[in-house]
Amino acid sequence: MKRLLACVVLSLGLASCGETSSSTATCAFGPEFESSIVATGTAFEDFSKTTPRQLQSTMSVLLLSLSRMREVAPDSISASLERAERAYSEVSIALQAISWDTSIADSDPLVAQSLQVLARSETIEAMTDLREFFASSCKTELKALPTREVAGATTLPTPIGNIDPNSFTESSSDFDTEESALRAYGYYVADQVGEKISDDQALCVGTALLVAAESTTPVNDAQYDAFVIDAIASCVD
Repeated sequence: MKRLLACVVLSLGLASCGETSSSTATCAFGPEFESSIVATGTAFEDFSKTTPRQLQSTMSVLLLSLSRMREVAPDSISASLERAERAYSEVSIALQAISWDTSIADSDPLVAQSLQVLARSETIEAMTDLREFFASSCKTELKALPTREVAGATTLPTPIGNIDPNSFTESSSDFDTEESALRAYGYYVADQVGEKISDDQALCVGTALLVAAESTTPVNDAQYDAFVIDAIASCVD
């Protein structure tokens, strides 16, 4: 997932800007947000093909992205972001209930019910609003996001119960501290390049990437790839 931490740094620095700056800050998340949607969608299709750690990290990165966008987004999409975060938080809650066990996730009824939330009409509407925002304000087409024409969209009630949007914190995806966020991101990056690392090494990688992102913004793909190679080399060896 390219440049996520650079975007997080951007969002933190621009949280108090006006509407235009809010749109700019939100636009920075576009590619990373779409990548997270694709990654989680792939996992949801067949949980058995992913590992618990990879699933947890993927969900955590997506929820962190949504949370950070809500912090900087213009008012025009704040409600849509809240609905999207609510939907994916319910999936996260269901997966946490089975300890992210991918061997039973496909057959777990609570997980199955939580996935239905993603197909609800209000969730589809929210994702469509976000897709249209990125298309009009960011000139970015997020093709992985659903549209209002998605077949099977339902208005079924939320199966897990209501979630207070004010309770949305990183802890709902095991991002209870900045350290755990960096560790999860380190694991995510390592998974992408096929590197097996420990908790300490994951924190080291995540921290190294944050430092690199802070010192070089914006970060392009070539720079990001170099950062990843250097971070893993310095933290794993």
